[in-house]
Amino acid sequence: MRPLLRTAARPLRRAVLMRLSSTGALWTKLNELGARPGAINMGQGFPDFAGSAVARDAAKAALDVPALNQYAPINGLAELRDEIRNFYERSYGSTYDDDEVVVTTSGQEALVAALKACFTEERRGVVVMEPFYPFLAPAIAAAGGVMQPARLGHGFVLDEAALDAAADATTACAVLNTPHNPTGRVFSATEIDAFASFCERQNIYAVADEVYEHAVFPGRTHHRLADRLRDRTISLSSAGKLFSLTGWRVGWALAPRDLALKVSNAHTALTYSAPTPLQKGVAEALKAEDGSFDGVPFTFHRNAEMLAAALNARGLDVFPPEGGYFLCANCHEPAMGFVEKLAFDTGVVCTPLSVFYATPPAEDTW
Repeated sequence: MRPLLRTAARPLRRAVLMRLSSTGALWTKLNELGARPGAINMGQGFPDFAGSAVARDAAKAALDVPALNQYAPINGLAELRDEIRNFYERSYGSTYDDDEVVVTTSGQEALVAALKACFTEERRGVVVMEPFYPFLAPAIAAAGGVMQPARLGHGFVLDEAALDAAADATTACAVLNTPHNPTGRVFSATEIDAFASFCERQNIYAVADEVYEHAVFPGRTHHRLADRLRDRTISLSSAGKLFSLTGWRVGWALAPRDLALKVSNAHTALTYSAPTPLQKGVAEALKAEDGSFDGVPFTFHRNAEMLAAALNARGLDVFPPEGGYFLCANCHEPAMGFVEKLAFDTGVVCTPLSVFYATPPAEDTW
């Protein structure tokens, strides 16, 4: 039984589990506010349009093919794995072999499987940069890990010293999310290199959550961690985010052969295989993708500029997003009270940034 983890991790694990409970209650409250008649829910990450027509048409056609209504191969349809490989070579010049691609039932499942692939009996710590995607915490708990938070610096920049301070002898991996949920940061090449150096220095794996890789605003570039740290990195992405099909639950992991096998083993135990006809739809969408993603990244950028201008005009301080569909603003008063007042007075529902921390910051006005 992991003695290092037994003594050091239990208080933090209890604190995180208590935080998860309160966070779950808060999400329930936000969902209730968002479900009120006439409400506009801007606090959750899903679009209000249909998603890729190419994917939807191909999935419909697949329903009439008997074999495509049965189990897919564990690692995914060969056609989809090929198109994933082609997409990354076409988009970034990144090459993967067939056995380095694992198709999963959502990006969230890919995350849990990736964490499991990194763990050993002695090392189950996961360094996570705060603020973080809120369902990262339950993913770590489900995988049997322990969160080790490292807060981003001023302006949500990567703080290498904070990463080193969070890691210890029990650390198995660190998670990098870029474009970043919830700040909208797109980490620079310098920050990516610093993160890679941290992983090398600590001799740990990296899990790169890159589900918003397509939604990078003008003037910024998505830098893949795997291009700097290939032998240690498991890269994750999702058709739900790429093609605005969040209900399809088709994701994937890319990793060196030895790590990909461990991801596949975990995936087998978790869900066995992803939905077959939907995999066919995603394969066709990837094959047809020309880099425009039906104009969705342009729409995200335009909407972010419009919303930022409106909020700034009303006295809020907006942190300019660089990608994704996030926008953070300082309301200069307790954030939860502001969220409730905004919901009841205007019908607009947003999310306090405190949800995205293991321990909320003292200045809880974002």
